Amino acid sequence: IIRNVDEPGRIMEVAAALSKAEINVATMQVFRDKRGGTAVMVVETDQFIPENVVNELKKKEDILEVISLNLEEGR
Repeated sequence: IIRNVDEPGRIMEVAAALSKAEINVATMQVFRDKRGGTAVMVVETDQFIPENVVNELKKKEDILEVISLNLEEGR
């Protein structure tokens, strides 16, 4: 789950970071409160997202929050 400023290029930035780590996006939903306001991306991936990739996303300009959930943990 990624909360960010709604500006052009944010989706591409997230997708590029995941692609670089060879993580495939299964689904993505994007919501925003208003044009140029705050947006939220809900991204489901086929692979676990390593902590270093999460931290890389957190450092990007205009990304306000990153929450990573591993729903397959413990299986």
